Amino acid sequence: MGYEKIVTLFIHAKDGQQFDWYMINTAAEKVGLEFGKDNIFHRYNGFGDDKQLIFLVANMLKPGVFQPDLRTTGLVFIMTLPATMPALDMWDTMFPVGERMAELLGGKLTDENHHIFSRQRIASMREEMREFDHQHHS
Repeated sequence: MGYEKIVTLFIHAKDGQQFDWYMINTAAEKVGLEFGKDNIFHRYNGFGDDKQLIFLVANMLKPGVFQPDLRTTGLVFIMTLPATMPALDMWDTMFPVGERMAELLGGKLTDENHHIFSRQRIASMREEMREFDHQHHS
């Protein structure tokens, strides 16, 4: 199945700083991310055979994977649509996790254009997800 839309969030380290593996892994565990396949983090809905991927978190720097000796300037959260659950539900799961993880890491959360999220931008993203759901589930 192809993807029609890819939604991304970024967490950037503050200028001149980096995140190391220990910091990332600790924050990821606190926000319910699972480290696994392809050496990246995943967030699932459900458990066992019924679990479905909501989004993944990769190293912003190529090749995108996480390793124990890692130092990076940022992370990317990736959500692909359409999926088995509504886009708005996925967004409403991913965005707060991104906010909390940025807080835990002392980084800043930005959109795909690397702009900090304003209330207006958050509202427009939610509306975009609502429209996507309407087009795909009507």
